[in-house]
Amino acid sequence: MKKRILAMLLSALLVANMSACNLVSENDVEETTITFEYTDTESLNIENTIHTSEKRLPPSYSTQELIEELQLPSLFASVLKNETKICCARDNFLDYLNNFILGGVVEYADVSVLDLDNNGVTEVIVLECGDRVIILKEHEGTVYAWQFRHTALYGLRVDGTYGWSEQAGQVYGTEKLQFDGYKMNPIELDRVEYNEKFYINEVEVTEEAFLTYVQNQEVAEAATQYWWKTDFETPDYQINGK
Repeated sequence: MKKRILAMLLSALLVANMSACNLVSENDVEETTITFEYTDTESLNIENTIHTSEKRLPPSYSTQELIEELQLPSLFASVLKNETKICCARDNFLDYLNNFILGGVVEYADVSVLDLDNNGVTEVIVLECGDRVIILKEHEGTVYAWQFRHTALYGLRVDGTYGWSEQAGQVYGTEKLQFDGYKMNPIELDRVEYNEKFYINEVEVTEEAFLTYVQNQEVAEAATQYWWKTDFETPDYQINGK
């Protein structure tokens, strides 16, 4: 029973986060409530609520409105406007945001702004309504980019923690984003493999110990997401088939 409910919790998280991509009108407002229910280390009971998180989709912002609303530094503002190139952190390949990240054909995306490494400089997290999540980080005057699939970074919270899943949701866990300069160094907090193996801080533990950890852990507030109308245009190579 415990294993089945752990899997159900993961499914609820994925459905709640993917639902943000179903907005059809920039004036629509939808509300999703996610409720986590824990009682003791022996069972999970839906009657005793420990944590409830609500996420409301905000109205959409044009690029300039988003820049002003988030008070983004000029370097990030120029990146969102496609006036400044970004650097792929893996192979140092430079490209503009709409080509490198969104392909120039995505009309809407979610944007969050957080100081993930607590150094006083904010990072910009872009979630395309498909399956890609991008982190933009400034380091010494250059904006670097990391790209994730949607299932590799969801449920982002203000302290930089987030969920991930692999193997069709059979392997999942949470991590915390950290940086060393422009290099990203995420730290694994917990992991479940096929509901048979359980890990805390990369150390295998019993299922009972894992459930106790889940029950007692503090969950930070969900990161605010801003619905961005990208204003991106389709690149010439896509129009002309080049």
